[in-house]
Amino acid sequence: MKPVIESLFHDAETCYLKSDEIVEVSQYMSSLKERTRLYRTIRDEEITWMQPIADDLEQCFPTEQIDRLETSLRNAMLSMRHCAMAMLMDDPTYLEGHFLTWFQESIEIHGTSDLDNHIHNALRKQISQVLNTSQMSLLTPFLHKIESSFKPTDVINDDSLLTVAGLF
Repeated sequence: MKPVIESLFHDAETCYLKSDEIVEVSQYMSSLKERTRLYRTIRDEEITWMQPIADDLEQCFPTEQIDRLETSLRNAMLSMRHCAMAMLMDDPTYLEGHFLTWFQESIEIHGTSDLDNHIHNALRKQISQVLNTSQMSLLTPFLHKIESSFKPTDVINDDSLLTVAGLF
C-alpha cells in the first residue's frame, strides 16, 4: 500500500481525512481492482512469458555458462515479481527497500549486466505485446526502476581528485 495511504489509515484515531486525502484514498481504491487483475495476470503468465526468453537467451549467448544464464533468468523472474508487488501496492518506494540493492549487488558480483539487460529488454517486449496500454502504464514505472540497475554508475572525471599517492 502506498506509504501515504497507509499513514492516513493510521491517523484515523486522531482526526478525519482532509478533502485532498480523501481524493487520494479514492484514487487508490478505484485503481485497486485493475492493479489486482494485472497482478494475477503477471503471476499466471510468468512461465509463459519467460520460456521464450530462456530459449532466446541460449541462442544469443551460446558460449555462456548455464549457471550464469539460470541466475539471470531467476533474477528476472524475481524482479518481475517485485515489480508486480510494487504495482499492486502502488508504492514507488517498495523496490528500493525490498529488492534493488540486492539486485544491483547480484549484477555486480556475477557480472551479468549484459545478460540481465538482454532478458529485461526481451521481457518488456514480450509483455508489451500481451498487456494493454493501461496495464503497461501501471507497470512501466516499476520496470524503469529495475532497468536503471543495468546502467553503470557515472564515473566522475574530475582532475581535482588526482593525488600524489595515485601517481605511485
